[in-house]
Amino acid sequence: KLDEMEREFQSLRTEKEKKKFIKTIEKQLMDEFGNELKKLTITQGRILLKLIDRETGNTSYELLKYLRGSVSAVFWQTIARIFGSDLKSEYDPKGDDFLVERVVRMIETGQIQLDPVVMERLGMSN
Repeated sequence: KLDEMEREFQSLRTEKEKKKFIKTIEKQLMDEFGNELKKLTITQGRILLKLIDRETGNTSYELLKYLRGSVSAVFWQTIARIFGSDLKSEYDPKGDDFLVERVVRMIETGQIQLDPVVMERLGMSN
């Protein structure tokens, strides 16, 4: 789904079209996941940021800067630092993020089963 959105975003020609597309996607994501995101603990939020980096190959800071601009990226980086996080930290599957990577791979290979409702919500098949 991310690849599909990226291709569509890249096909847009004007800044106005890109901003409108970003707003639309942001609204869709907030409608679908906003309540769950608001309930995340700080640790869960940190893991989510790691997984976003894993999937996109970009840190959260880079994504914010690209999609919302430098001022927004700096603002959210400052907030993250207050809570002991770093939006610029890169996913390190062989170092600090070894356990996260291990769990993801166990889910991908079926060694850990997710709840069917969660799998459907994530667009994953059994």
